[in-house]
Amino acid sequence: MYIDGFMPQFINNTISENSMNYASSLGGGIYVDWGTCQGYNNIVYGNSAASGPDCYGNVSFTYSCSGALLSGTGNISEDPMFVNAANSDFHLQPNSPCIDAGDPNSPLDPDSTRADMGALYFDQSSPQIALSADSLWFPDTYVGESSTKSFTIYNAGAGDLILNGMSNSLPGIFTYNWVPEDSLIAPGDSIVVRVAFSPSDSILYTDDLVIDNNDVQVSVYLEGQGLPVVGIKNGREDLPLEFALLPAHPNPFNPSTTISFQLPVAGFVKLEIFDVNGCRVGVGLEPTRWYPPGHHEITFDGSHLSAGIYFARLTVGDFQQTQKMVLIK
Repeated sequence: MYIDGFMPQFINNTISENSMNYASSLGGGIYVDWGTCQGYNNIVYGNSAASGPDCYGNVSFTYSCSGALLSGTGNISEDPMFVNAANSDFHLQPNSPCIDAGDPNSPLDPDSTRADMGALYFDQSSPQIALSADSLWFPDTYVGESSTKSFTIYNAGAGDLILNGMSNSLPGIFTYNWVPEDSLIAPGDSIVVRVAFSPSDSILYTDDLVIDNNDVQVSVYLEGQGLPVVGIKNGREDLPLEFALLPAHPNPFNPSTTISFQLPVAGFVKLEIFDVNGCRVGVGLEPTRWYPPGHHEITFDGSHLSAGIYFARLTVGDFQQTQKMVLIK
């Protein structure tokens, strides 16, 4: 910025990373040719120096080119600690000297703290993590099968809650459905975490699910008892080899029918019923219910539907299969 014969005021600015104009040998920050300027609560850092004989380089509201002392208070000549100035991300890092260093007469920042220097303020609001349960006790579960429990993570604070990760010592026994894409929980919001217990032996299992976040580290205690499978060697010989939606019986039906399906591995199962127009008219079971590997069946009641052709659709992960059913009345 070139100043020539004017008396501007600079209040609550960050002037940084500006290059020298080599054609005119002017400094990249603020170049005062003559006259004076006033600066209050500004930070000037990392600008190239002017090469003129009467200038004092990277002007930071200290000297003019003629050596006269500039008026002003609260100015800082330190690294503003931008997140990534090279990529034009001028948000402030937590230890930036610009935080709470702006003009004390300016309005407070949205987080109710003193104004920061620069255009973007640093949010000092604090998150507060809260759990609906600090322990999950699973029902006794046969080896090769699974049972599920869930808990809720709440953000009771005023700042964004960031989940940095979850971990436990027995990931093959206790598995959870949280993924990094669900890491941000806004104030007043929450997420539900489902944990599945899949014992591999008939013993008592205990574990801790540790939740790392930007508030305080918390954990959920996990406990489940595995039960032996009687009459099946290794608990695996009768398991199906592939996913399948089996024919409903009876079919045609009135008013109910049994829908069977098989799973080679445990998973979250969704079973939906559609009419010939593609409109969903019912669900055979809870959309996110967890089922162990094996053969399963449910009863669908069509007493509320009119006679006609319907379709049952089974979804397990990426697997999907549909079958036709006929309701007669």
